[in-house]
Amino acid sequence: MVYMDGRLVVFALLFYGSLVFAVEPKHLSFEQIQSFTNSKTPRADALIALNRILHKVYGEPRRITDAKIKSGPSYQSIRVTDWNIERGFKFDLIKSLIQDSQAYVQRLAMNQQSEFKEELDLLKDTDIFTLNEVDWGIQRTGYRNIASEFAQLFNANYSFATEFLELAPGLLNDPQLDKSKYKGLHGNAIVSKFPIVSSKVLRLPTCYDWFSEELTKLSVLERIRRESSDIVINEKIITEIRQGSRLALFADIKLPNGDLISVISTHLENRTEPFCRERQLQAILDHISTIQNPVILAGDLNNFEKSAESTSFKKAFNKRIRDPGFMAMMGINYFNPYSLITNVSTSVVGFIRKHRNPTKINIPVILPNKARKLFLMIKRFRFADLNGFDLSGDNKWSYRGKSSDNRFSNSNQIARIGFVETFKFNRSFGVAKYKIDWIFVKPIDRAGRQQYFPAFGRTLKDFNQVTGISDHHPITVELIL
Repeated sequence: MVYMDGRLVVFALLFYGSLVFAVEPKHLSFEQIQSFTNSKTPRADALIALNRILHKVYGEPRRITDAKIKSGPSYQSIRVTDWNIERGFKFDLIKSLIQDSQAYVQRLAMNQQSEFKEELDLLKDTDIFTLNEVDWGIQRTGYRNIASEFAQLFNANYSFATEFLELAPGLLNDPQLDKSKYKGLHGNAIVSKFPIVSSKVLRLPTCYDWFSEELTKLSVLERIRRESSDIVINEKIITEIRQGSRLALFADIKLPNGDLISVISTHLENRTEPFCRERQLQAILDHISTIQNPVILAGDLNNFEKSAESTSFKKAFNKRIRDPGFMAMMGINYFNPYSLITNVSTSVVGFIRKHRNPTKINIPVILPNKARKLFLMIKRFRFADLNGFDLSGDNKWSYRGKSSDNRFSNSNQIARIGFVETFKFNRSFGVAKYKIDWIFVKPIDRAGRQQYFPAFGRTLKDFNQVTGISDHHPITVELIL
């Protein structure tokens, strides 16, 4: 949450408004950035400038490209790929693979080459990307504008919106920091080989204060949790001090056939319980309800059942007390002499049935699934024109003919059990794998025929595992015209 003292903002608007709005600052100076590290006295000009940045879309929307709609034997299509690129840590590898992949492919084992090359070709064939965790002007990614360089790599247009201004001491106090290059921006992007006609930012409901909460001293329980995470799953939980909040980036894109398609890139909060992510999703749905053209909603939904926020004994106790499911189970166990056995068995069954499939039905108390409501919201949502998101699970249009009773297999790849995961912890032991990145598509009906419906949804798992480019696998889908 952006720190905003009401009286201070009014004062700043009155005394600095004419100066700041006359010449809109493209970026904050390092001195302005540093002023945010003191929550009591941020600079007034920095507050105004940050607010402008958090509501501004940067980019090159109208670069002319030679991109065309793909024509196959029986249909035309465009390809959309969603990817959390983990800040762009390995952008040089992305660049080398897109520009000249042959040398890399030849180093792979023969049994890896075919699948890897096929998935890389799908990535290169993408017309529209939705990107999460994109850096701009931060030393950890070489001060690059990752969105801009990614777009140049594909000879494409891009729009970028800032989620957070990064203020972690490890960044700002780095002795090697080049203050003249530090912009500290981190956010979402849409990259398109077709012209971006318009774009805008929607700030989502705040679920977690990344500034004040991350400054709070860690509790004993939280230190134990972080040390255990590092030891057991080789996953470091780090403190990230930031100003800003989660957002949805919208772009209207014009295709060569003259049609407009609306694209949304979002990244829902991970440091919250599921109910607040539902609020964030609802804000997006409310905002797009009147759109009549095709819609693509994609991003990292962080659809875990538990919050990744720091904890304490007090927080843990209060959450349990407020959880009706927990209290009901406590009541059942009081009268159940075999509670230890039944608790273990329901936990195991509950994990297996939801493993990599967060859309599974919620059975309160016995087999709960707190993540399911997010997907019910998608399923039940109707636009003003009465169309909804495509839930199809057709063998013909699902990758390798794998459909699902839970649907979404046209747009998101199904595995033997549930969906193909898009994220896993380093030491997963075969189980800590999750499907948290999604693409949802609203088609349109035209002349009695459905157009822009999703097909062959696929997770580029082999490509990403071989390269280790990101901690998330890219996902891709064709839209059939």
